[in-house]
Amino acid sequence: MIKRLSIIVSIFIALVLIAGGGFYWLFHPKTLQDYLPRQVENLKLIRVTLGPEAIELARASHIGRIESVSDLAIGYYEGDLSIWITKYPDASKARSETERMAEAMLRFGRGFEDLKEIKMDGEMVYQTFPGGEPHYFWQKENLMIYIIPGRIGEKEAMGLIRKINRKISIF
Repeated sequence: MIKRLSIIVSIFIALVLIAGGGFYWLFHPKTLQDYLPRQVENLKLIRVTLGPEAIELARASHIGRIESVSDLAIGYYEGDLSIWITKYPDASKARSETERMAEAMLRFGRGFEDLKEIKMDGEMVYQTFPGGEPHYFWQKENLMIYIIPGRIGEKEAMGLIRKINRKISIF
């Protein structure tokens, strides 16, 4: 009886592991674009810029140096919402580049110097206000995420940050 029970438990564990591996393989983000939600609130993703083209856009829109970027995806949504996801070689580099960007905003201003730190689910999220409108950025694992919320409110932006962080954490 014990031998039979141990065989059944072993088969059950094997099936769970196979199903989990299949789920991971099917739904694991394979590119940065896969981290971009297809829709935020009622705003649909309308265009994505990837790789070298996105990195060149980032360089053109920044005063400081863009360093150590492995990949970049920019999602443009209805309602002027955009999400920038930058990949670095590792979490340490992503963290140092995120902190470097925050320091540069404080130092060079141009509307970005009003910088607030928001602690959210154990993560440090920066909020800045260029042109009087809030923007958000933070580091999660080997990624830096920057959100220009456009027409979505602060509550919706916080929900979006949580949604992106969950997807990154799961995979």
